[in-house]
Amino acid sequence: VDFSRNNFSIFEIKRIIDSKEIILDPDFQRKSNIWKLPQKSKLIESILMGIPIPLFYFAENKNGGLSVVDGLQRLFAIKDFMDDKYELKDLFYLQKINGLKFSQLERDDQQRIERYQLQVNVMSSNTPEYIKLNIFQRINSGSTPLNKQEMRHALYQGKSTKLLQELSACDEFNKAVATKLNTVRMKDRY
Repeated sequence: VDFSRNNFSIFEIKRIIDSKEIILDPDFQRKSNIWKLPQKSKLIESILMGIPIPLFYFAENKNGGLSVVDGLQRLFAIKDFMDDKYELKDLFYLQKINGLKFSQLERDDQQRIERYQLQVNVMSSNTPEYIKLNIFQRINSGSTPLNKQEMRHALYQGKSTKLLQELSACDEFNKAVATKLNTVRMKDRY
């Protein structure tokens, strides 16, 4: 496996995301925005305090772009905060900024977030797909654990995975199930 270590400022990462130079939802990833508001807020608080956060893992695509292997929830928490999509909540140390959105922060705090350096390991595009999936599984054995269906989805890519995705979106299937199944954690595909 060929990795390169890179540091990107949050400002750079946001630009890459906004310009769609990075794929945030490769097939093996679970859905985005699973984190609750307190988790997102604690991440932003850690960034403002200068606390190191875990490494991100990206994979180079054959066309030169990037895909997220690990760090999707953190990337969305950062991007959505900078896009004013939520207010900080339940901060422990920086209580004075509870209830504020990014645009409401003092400019010094905004710049502290934008300049914060994210450490990113980037897998070469030469890395076989099964190794990327194995690394994804290893990395995601901690934190918010994948449920069984999310793990199957990550490990077994192919026609059956795509078929499950299509079938779970069918009107007939959704009418047939008595209760609304949680699509965020892939309970419908299970």
